[in-house]
Amino acid sequence: AKSISDLLVPNAYEASFRKAYSLNPSVPKGVLESIAFSQSRFYHLNDNQPASCIGYPKAYGVMGLTENGQGYFRNNLIYISQLSGYSVTDIKSDPEKNILAYAKAFSILQTQQSISGNNLADYKPVFVALSELPLTSNLQSDFAMNSHLYQLYWFLTQGEFQDFYSFPDYGINLQTIFGNNYAILSANSIVISPTSVTNNTGATYRSSGVINSVMSADYPPALWVAAGSCNYSFRSGAAITAVTIHDVEGSYAGCISWFQNCAASVSAHYVARSSDGQITQMVLEVNKAWHVGSENPYTIGIEHEGYVNQTG
Repeated sequence: AKSISDLLVPNAYEASFRKAYSLNPSVPKGVLESIAFSQSRFYHLNDNQPASCIGYPKAYGVMGLTENGQGYFRNNLIYISQLSGYSVTDIKSDPEKNILAYAKAFSILQTQQSISGNNLADYKPVFVALSELPLTSNLQSDFAMNSHLYQLYWFLTQGEFQDFYSFPDYGINLQTIFGNNYAILSANSIVISPTSVTNNTGATYRSSGVINSVMSADYPPALWVAAGSCNYSFRSGAAITAVTIHDVEGSYAGCISWFQNCAASVSAHYVARSSDGQITQMVLEVNKAWHVGSENPYTIGIEHEGYVNQTG
């Protein structure tokens, strides 16, 4: 195993990170470096990178963002572009703008979700929202997301990293953050089967539900599950002047699933559950959901679980 000193990669973009924190002072120092270390080892990834031999989607920039997740990973580069206002082209080509865009998106989600301060355990939903990993609620996806979170929090706990990259010790307790799953996440080796994730001492990973905690960027009380990128388009700056509400003629869960289906060529910004009013956002309001034909450019679309012939 490597020592921590073997992992201290020089940060050639230190000035850009300082600028990002200056422009976005709500982002705790060290958070951006944790992402860059995990996703690129502080290297500006671009199209000159060789293609993966396993077909793994390309990542871009110091923050390692995905533009085309090939229908599996989320396109977090595009999402961060939409949140931050930086263009996709700039985020891909300019190392500093790649860092600044991520920081701006992080800050916006902090504001929308009312997350601030130095208790970094509170930042899980923001890390999850800005990750490219899929939000599929199965054991293996839950483990993958928590492995990502573990890497970020582990980085932030290491004194050598704190000194080398100039960020404070936040007093993070990994066992408190990850509970019983800490034994799996910190193990040297694990076994993943279709039904379980275990380590060599027999400890078993339990679903954390962290994927289900992702919140909407536009309406924080809502959950966030992205519609298939094949099922919506850019609004191109058109002003929003109306809201369209349909009933699904089906179930809440079925509607959420249907909006992942490229053959459907349909989506809405929000889906509402009839039993308790739970809301899931599936298309950002800055984008044009495909729900009401020629009126899509200026409307927000809401699909409400239920059937028109069934009152109440």
